Parts: sequence; structure tokens; C-alpha cells
Amino acid sequence: MKERKNGQLDHDQDEAILKSIEEIEIGLEKLDSSFHIETPNIEWFEQMVVQQKSELRKKLIRDVTIFVIVALIIVSTVLFTLQQLPVVFLILQVFASIFVITYSALRFKKQVNET
Repeated sequence: MKERKNGQLDHDQDEAILKSIEEIEIGLEKLDSSFHIETPNIEWFEQMVVQQKSELRKKLIRDVTIFVIVALIIVSTVLFTLQQLPVVFLILQVFASIFVITYSALRFKKQVNET
């Protein structure tokens, strides 16, 4: 007798779960049908891609131009200093070397101490 009651309870619970699932599915279908979502046109995406490519190309050209100008200024300054004032050039090289070695050593020491 007890087995029938447990079996009946399990069956009733299963039916309740199935009914709940059906109600949830019906509610979700109503929700889906109440909202109409339109995807943008493919031409809009293509136009957006072309515009982004154009902006990136302009930015690249600007950055490369700035890089080349700064590099030419630096190289010209170094060559001028080397030609006209070799002593100043050597002094700057010594100071730059000392600075790089000191900075690298301090950064390395700091990194070692952190770990």
C-alpha cells in the first residue's frame, strides 16, 4: 500500500513538473512573440567596416609619418653632433650609457626583490 502511495506521489510530482515546464515554455513563446528584433542590413555592416578600415589607415599613415619625422630629427641631431662637436657627442654617449646601465640595474634589483 505504501509503495502505491509513493508511486502515486512521484507520478503527481512528475506531472506537476511537466505542467510547470509547459507553462514556462508557453510564457517564453509569448515573450518571444511580443518583441520583434530586427537585424541591421548587411550594407550597414559593410559600410561600417569600410569606414573603420579608412580611419585605421589614416591613423597608421599619421603615426608612421610622425615616427619617420622624429627618427630623422634624432638621426640628424646625432650626426650633426658627431660631425661638429665630437667631444660633446662622446660625453653624451658616456652619460647615456651610465644612465641605461644604472636604470637597468635598479629595475632588475627591484624586480628581484618583489619576487
